[in-house]
Amino acid sequence: MPPSSTPPQAASSAPAPGAAPAAESPAPLRARLGAALPAAMKSRDRVAVAALRTALAALDNAEAVDRPEEADRHQAIELIPLGAGAGEVARRELTEQQMVDLVRAEVAERESAAAHYEELGRAEQAERLRAEAAVLAGHLDEGRADGSRAEESPADEGPADEGHLDAGGHR
Repeated sequence: MPPSSTPPQAASSAPAPGAAPAAESPAPLRARLGAALPAAMKSRDRVAVAALRTALAALDNAEAVDRPEEADRHQAIELIPLGAGAGEVARRELTEQQMVDLVRAEVAERESAAAHYEELGRAEQAERLRAEAAVLAGHLDEGRADGSRAEESPADEGPADEGHLDAGGHR
């Protein structure tokens, strides 16, 4: 005997009530940086690869938590857990604003170091750091809903590195 259930409804492609359309909300910063890394690697853009890797590592490091010293203090050495996963603790979850602030700090750090290199007469290193700062600042700008610049920096005002392509393949 065939089941008397109603036929399944076709999946609707309309967004759920209250859900924002994908075009209005930009992808999270970590996702944008992570998606840009393989593209930069494929295009062999060393500056972008270096900037993206260090920014992603900084985000990972910010999420790491220290294992409390007290965890193993009163245990005999043979009872202290060892091996993979023995010291697992939940990682911190950064908010989008915390991630943006962290990447802004990375940009500011590069611009400061570039200024220091300029003072020392090391223009090549300064230019590389400014190019890295511009890559990261570009990803910060992508996430702004109003389309305005995150912040003006000396890297935006100086001469463009003609051989540099950003993660999207733009000069």
